[in-house]
Amino acid sequence: MDFSKNKYAIFSFFGIIIFIILAIQVYLGLSITYFDSAFNSWLISNNLSIWNASLVIAYIFGTPGFVLLCILLAVISAFRGKNSHTLFILGTMLLTGGIGYIMKIIIHRARPESIILETDFSFPSGHSLYSFVLISIIFYLFFSEIKNIRNKRIAAVSLSLLVFAVGFSRLYLHVHWFSDILGGWALGIFLFSLAAFVHEKYKRLDKKNIGF
Repeated sequence: MDFSKNKYAIFSFFGIIIFIILAIQVYLGLSITYFDSAFNSWLISNNLSIWNASLVIAYIFGTPGFVLLCILLAVISAFRGKNSHTLFILGTMLLTGGIGYIMKIIIHRARPESIILETDFSFPSGHSLYSFVLISIIFYLFFSEIKNIRNKRIAAVSLSLLVFAVGFSRLYLHVHWFSDILGGWALGIFLFSLAAFVHEKYKRLDKKNIGF
């Protein structure tokens, strides 16, 4: 198997397997829910002073922020004449938002008690899902344009830390359980990798057609 040609299919497979395992654990109230409660209690007893920062992160990577950032990336790609990138970004955005919403309805998990009012269900974390997919899009479409190795490493570390910061901010605000965050990331791996796999297939077919 050529890993370079099939890596997104492999990532997608492992992402959905991890998500299914987590979803079953949460839906049936199995062992991971006990860890969720213990971790939430630990956070409450070790209250860190990052409330304002968590609120800012939560706002940026909520549904409106995710949609606006995706549209911005799509517009940039369109102005640069990269229509396939534009379609990829918008398609991935719609896929992510739609599947994430459906999964919340299916699992129907209540959120932890918090002074932050959230009206939808808890699993998976939409913020974790959206931030993972958005950062993955940036890596996939724009990262190769950074030529300086040092700058590329700085960008990679910064963007990766941002994904973790979004997840932790949701835990810190007590609006999600730990497994919600893991579920968001796992679903993000699946959805982004699936979209990237389809995009790569399209590019290879397009190149063949040009060759003819």
